[in-house]
Amino acid sequence: MSKFGQLFGSANRQRCVGLLKKVTPLRPKPEIGHDSAVLIPLMYYDGKPTILYTKRSMRLRLHPGEVSFPGGKIDAHMDEDAVTTALRELEEEVGIPKRFVDVWTTFCPCPTASTSSFINPVVGFCGYYNSHTGTISNSPDDGQSHDGSVKLAVNEAEVESLVFRSIDWLCDKRNFHYAFFCEHRAVPFTGISSLRSRPYKPLLAYLLLQVKCRPGKSDAQARIYPLLELNATY
Repeated sequence: MSKFGQLFGSANRQRCVGLLKKVTPLRPKPEIGHDSAVLIPLMYYDGKPTILYTKRSMRLRLHPGEVSFPGGKIDAHMDEDAVTTALRELEEEVGIPKRFVDVWTTFCPCPTASTSSFINPVVGFCGYYNSHTGTISNSPDDGQSHDGSVKLAVNEAEVESLVFRSIDWLCDKRNFHYAFFCEHRAVPFTGISSLRSRPYKPLLAYLLLQVKCRPGKSDAQARIYPLLELNATY
């Protein structure tokens, strides 16, 4: 059994949310600009704690073929907030209904290469995925699920494929590297980035893993210092 078997339990949820709320923005948010939101989808994949990524369609104009989180620009006319955007995009891109998602928290917006663009990360637990049936349920036992289960439906216009990575795999040091760019800037990433990814995506996952998977560490030890400059656009 994974050493992270109870990672998505209520005690660790509360601790994780508390730590993420303490993270401060890298730079002030500009008065003029546009915001985007992404959902970091947590789930159990055949019983193993996992993060879901998407590989963007090669037909997209921006960042085709890159590994991403479900998300998009916040529509001021349609979306109430970043959470609304993230949940809408999750359902549009991979078919997970918003009713399945237990939203844990948002944390500080991440700047991108564009000084007017910020990414708002939303963390949510999406349920229990069965790789044999390709379905996700909000209960470990489908028969006990109040909302039943749904088959993931990839929006081929936006998503080429789904990429599942277990927390065990993401925390394995053999899969962890740093990429240096722009002289004094560095971004942590895992082997998943060989599939091409904007730097903010592995950084968001790394930040989440730091506060989530180290319950024996102090608050200071469980945070990243500093949060590094990002050169992504959405």
